[in-house]
Order: sequence, then structure tokens, then C-alpha cells
Amino acid sequence: MDQVNYKRSTASITSVDRVLSGQYVTGDEEPNHVLSAGKKFFRVNIMGVIVGVNGMEAVFDDSTGVIPLRSFEEDFKDLKVGDIVLLVGKPREYNNEKYIVPEVIKKIANPDWLRLRKLELERQPRPIEPEPVPEKEEVVEETPIISNVEDITTTIRNLDGGDGADIEEVIRESGKDETQIQQLLREGEIFEVKPGKVKVLE
Repeated sequence: MDQVNYKRSTASITSVDRVLSGQYVTGDEEPNHVLSAGKKFFRVNIMGVIVGVNGMEAVFDDSTGVIPLRSFEEDFKDLKVGDIVLLVGKPREYNNEKYIVPEVIKKIANPDWLRLRKLELERQPRPIEPEPVPEKEEVVEETPIISNVEDITTTIRNLDGGDGADIEEVIRESGKDETQIQQLLREGEIFEVKPGKVKVLE
């Protein structure tokens, strides 16, 4: 069989409960993923707290649910119980147990980011009834990788007077477009503290 080349999907901002309640889907036409309420999660972006660490496995809690984190390359020696982290990784399933393989684990010093993430998730539309697995659906294409990310974050820091930087002003000053700002929001590099205002995640 010819090798299938997949495009790297954008990490979706979501919560542990949506990963746990979803259906794990495997196949040759697209990467393995979780299907939850009609949305495909190839990669996830979740903020929460480390509640257990044991070698190459950790336990992650975002207040909506608890899920294991498993590494197949190195242990979690830099993590400790109580660490608040931004997690970007791939949802997986083994023996009917879902877990996440981390790609990025970024420690967060300010616990207020958890409250802001909760508000962000509350603004997301959540379908009431899960949809069945579609027979065929187009592969999700990744937004082009942003160049000069530091230019955008530096601009945000310069324009942030304490309550965030205005997105339109950031676009104007940095020379970037709104698509690139939205991708940074999805990847967790910046955070929308209120509609139209963003901050750099410190």
C-alpha cells in the first residue's frame, strides 16, 4: 500500500470531557482522531493541572475530566503535581482507554489563565447531540505555518496597556493578517482576554 501523506492539523481548543466522550476513529484516508459532537479532534489544545506523575505517564485534570498523558520518548521529570500547564497533543486510545500523547507542555505561572480559558470554552458553540461518523469527509487542512511569530508577540506586548492589546491595532502594527492572529490563538501562544483584546501567554 502506498504511504499516505497527511497534513498537520491545527490544535483545537477544547476540554477533556469532549475528548473522553468522543468516538475514536481510525482509518487509512486521514489520521486517527476523536469525533465528538460532529467535530474531529486530530490535535487538541487544553489547559489544566497535573494531578499525577509517574515516569513516562502523567495525569491531567482540566475540571471537566481527568485523562492520562503518555510519552513514548522521555519521562515527565520536569513536571510535578500541581503544575498548571497548557497542553498540546494528539488524542489516542488503547484498550478502550483514551489518553493524550503530548507535543507541547507549557507551564503557566498565573492561575487566572485557567479562568480565562473556561470563559473561552463557554463561548464556543456545543452541539447537544453527537453526530454519527460520516462515511466520507474532507481532510482538515492546516492553516499555513506562521512566520516571524516573535514579531506578533512583541507587538502585542508593546501595545498591551494591562487589559490586553487591540487585535486590529496588532494587525496594523505587525503587518500580519487576522488569519495569523487566529492561528496563534488556537495554538495557545496568545489568549483572548475579552472580545477583540489579546495577551501573550506568560
